[in-house]
Amino acid sequence: MTPTMYVMIAVAILITAGNMTLLYRMKKNKQKSAQKYNQLLVDLRDRTIDMMEKHELHFDRTYPLVTDNDQMYLICVDTKKRMVSYADNQTVTIIACEDIEASSVDIRYAEDKRIIEKVDLNISLAKPNEAIGIPLGTRTLKAKSMVGKYIVDTATQMNDVLQRIIKNDPAYFEPEEETEIGKKKK
Repeated sequence: MTPTMYVMIAVAILITAGNMTLLYRMKKNKQKSAQKYNQLLVDLRDRTIDMMEKHELHFDRTYPLVTDNDQMYLICVDTKKRMVSYADNQTVTIIACEDIEASSVDIRYAEDKRIIEKVDLNISLAKPNEAIGIPLGTRTLKAKSMVGKYIVDTATQMNDVLQRIIKNDPAYFEPEEETEIGKKKK
């Protein structure tokens, strides 16, 4: 074997070792992210279930919303009693569907339209001066990045659900439709 072949074999071994290390780290980070997501969801879900039992509700539709800074919000709907719960890291609020007057997605772009500065989901309530603002995107993100697309899609899909609630869409309040954003009930 020539010295060039030894160098090429050594480089191939180094590249393989680097790829294995990268694969291991990605798997470990994915597991950490899943654990963090589940812990956030369990905390919100448990507090929502306590409130649900207290008010004798049954939330048959749940919508977890994850932000770009690892916070989570949980919106649940009782389609029979037409009540909505909103949970953040501090409180759980119960709202009648008819008290939701409007919802909108506010996407603020930088001067360069390829950069998103902020994404908010805003919900206006019937009581004067009451609203819920859900900051889904708080960091500067590229609009075409995976996280940027996810944040905008999540906000848009949740806004569509809220619009159906506001319009009192009979198809939404029928059983066995969507349960989570983007997923169908089997």
